[in-house]
Amino acid sequence: MRRNIINFGLFQILWFACILGAAHSILWPCILLFLGFAIWQLSPSNRHPGDFRLMLICLATGLIVDSGWVQLGIIQYQAAIPTPEFSPIWILILWMGMALTLNHSLAWLKKRLWLAAVFAAVASPLSYYAGSSLGAALVLQDWFTASLVFGLSWAVIVPLLLYFADNWSIVPLAASDGLLVGKSNT
Repeated sequence: MRRNIINFGLFQILWFACILGAAHSILWPCILLFLGFAIWQLSPSNRHPGDFRLMLICLATGLIVDSGWVQLGIIQYQAAIPTPEFSPIWILILWMGMALTLNHSLAWLKKRLWLAAVFAAVASPLSYYAGSSLGAALVLQDWFTASLVFGLSWAVIVPLLLYFADNWSIVPLAASDGLLVGKSNT
């Protein structure tokens, strides 16, 4: 329980560091906080067998989804490093940070995918609205359209990621990868 509270708190701190850092084009705090969060969460006493794999999946998902929104003219990110045409590094860091919550502070949603979809549909537009209000992004569509895009997208993505988190740790990534073998009871 205590570890899940720490996990949740670290992700919230990471979110603010990324958003405020992007708004002011100062990304080093975001990177350092993510590294600290990842080191803590991936330490042998805290990690779940599927955490690293989920980080890779979330990284790819974030690159595809947020880059798609940029390409479609839905959103424009500040501190758009390495290029404004794709998801910036700070968004990808948030995706990887979120991956580290799926088997921990958000694990209780693994068997409640419909509830995860509802939470994601409501929370994602609010998160993008907060991020844009703080200066990290500029939403280029009207808020109703953008909220529908964000809400519907995340209502599909989050339950899928939770499903993977619940089921992928059963099958090892590679025979030599002892970190991913087995399933945790978290």
